Amino acid sequence: MQRLISRAPRFYRALLRLLPFDFRSDFGPEMETVFQEQHNEAGRLDGGKGVLRLWWETIWEFPTAPGDT
Repeated sequence: MQRLISRAPRFYRALLRLLPFDFRSDFGPEMETVFQEQHNEAGRLDGGKGVLRLWWETIWEFPTAPGDT
């Protein structure tokens, strides 16, 4: 599980690269910080299930981000 946790920030950063550069420049660092906090909390509260749920919600909602037209 620890190994997957260490990959989470890199995978999330890769997802952010799908967003327009201007949006990513303005909000990317804050989005990474919030995701990392949510990821840590999900793992602490619900273990693997919580982390999987967070990833599902993150990926499901990702296409609705600004710039997707």
